[in-house]
Amino acid sequence: MRNNTKRLGFTLLELLTVLAIMSVVSTLGVTAFVDMSGLWSDTTAGMELTDKCVDIFGSIRDDVDRVASAQRTGHSVSGIDRLETAPEKLIKRHNPQDDSVILPILQRNRGTGPWEQISVMYSIERGEGVPKLIRTVGPTDGSTPAAGKMVVGEHVIAMNISYLDNGKVWEDSWSRPDLPTAIRVSISVGRPNRPSEHVTREAVFPIHVK
Repeated sequence: MRNNTKRLGFTLLELLTVLAIMSVVSTLGVTAFVDMSGLWSDTTAGMELTDKCVDIFGSIRDDVDRVASAQRTGHSVSGIDRLETAPEKLIKRHNPQDDSVILPILQRNRGTGPWEQISVMYSIERGEGVPKLIRTVGPTDGSTPAAGKMVVGEHVIAMNISYLDNGKVWEDSWSRPDLPTAIRVSISVGRPNRPSEHVTREAVFPIHVK
């Protein structure tokens, strides 16, 4: 006689095989999701840091556009080239640039009044807390501007500035009585609490007066 009994369900081996396949697929899916999430997070952070650099360059551009001639103010652009040597400030094992620049500019007093001559300095402040790019103002008398301090950008961990000499050679500093042809600024902005993860952007600002 024939055995007409039909088998119902799955064997234990079949169930274990299915579970193993599902486990592999789930692991691959979770790994891909984590990788995509990390990539998106890094991309978003990079865009935010780039936006900070753009805002900083906008402030510098406004002041460079108002640079006055050395004949009118009696002073030229002053650029100091130096490195930040504190070990905790190292970026990828290199000492970051800690340059500063002083610009003699013309601006309207309180926005609508008569034009006045002032000096504007951009420098990194590395005291307590996060490093900041600071804009300070002062008279055009050769002194270091120290008033009207304004934070232009936070988490600025390096600034490198160079100066174009008569449209030919880029100089690391500037102390000549005449104005440079252009100023090139490179800014490195780090992520909060993760300064080793940073973006570096560069912009060139022509000077149109002599």
